[in-house]
Amino acid sequence: MSTPPAVVLHARGYSYRRIGEQIGVTAQAVEGFVKYRQRRAGRSSWGRPPSGNGGETPNGVGPVS
Repeated sequence: MSTPPAVVLHARGYSYRRIGEQIGVTAQAVEGFVKYRQRRAGRSSWGRPPSGNGGETPNGVGPVS
């Protein structure tokens, strides 16, 4: 899956307003979408503990007994 153009443009320093003007949406819509994609990208490994960590969650807190 490729990165959406709005996310790429934001990473290059374009403002939400400028991106929105180019694609015909509001700056708020662009901001919401970019932040949504950033949250999803940060969660890609969430819930699957890396092997060998004793079953701890990614934040370092072990399972609740």
